[in-house]
Amino acid sequence: MTLGAGIGCASPQGNAVTVPVRLCDNTIGTPIGQFTLPCFDQTFGVDDGLIPAPLRGPNAGLDVVAPIDLSGNAFAAGGQAVSHSTSNRQYEASRSGSAGSMNVLTPLQFNGNAFGVAGHAIANNDSTTTVKANRPVDAGNGNAVVGDLVVPMQLTGNGVGFGGGAGETHNTSVLSAESTGEVHADGQHKSLSGNVFDLPLALPVEVNGNAGGLFSGSA
Repeated sequence: MTLGAGIGCASPQGNAVTVPVRLCDNTIGTPIGQFTLPCFDQTFGVDDGLIPAPLRGPNAGLDVVAPIDLSGNAFAAGGQAVSHSTSNRQYEASRSGSAGSMNVLTPLQFNGNAFGVAGHAIANNDSTTTVKANRPVDAGNGNAVVGDLVVPMQLTGNGVGFGGGAGETHNTSVLSAESTGEVHADGQHKSLSGNVFDLPLALPVEVNGNAGGLFSGSA
């Protein structure tokens, strides 16, 4: 649900997968002039009912929040391309989990990249994406196995020049992803109960601020 310019709130109540997609402020330079690609900003969701039974129901749950931002990039192909982009995206997801739950956060930023092929590409970008998911779990008088997988991916501020072209980028990109949630299980007066297994894993991937010039290209 879009709440305002540059701000989105993903609350996957009933959705197991929420994917906000933003493609804006991308330009292409050609010998006959510069073209700005249409802006696309939509959120897609997959309902719980479409998820295989082992991953849903009262004792299992899968929540995936995967914002994708591919904006503020310049591609020059025989002409000059200049892009200007500013965005501040915030996503929050919150709902109660079950005894077997997993949160998966995989935000992707592909912003402020400049690719020049026989042309000059200039990308000016300032983007921030923040993703937070909170999933409290109460297993009651049983056991709980829960997990959090956070894989923020950034490919931003890269410049490439090829065949006499130039890639020039002025980029600031901030990406933050956080998954939280208290897990509770009560094993009082029972055997082999009240155990909690919490498996958090964070794997950030970054390819940022690289410059490459090939075949008389500059970056």
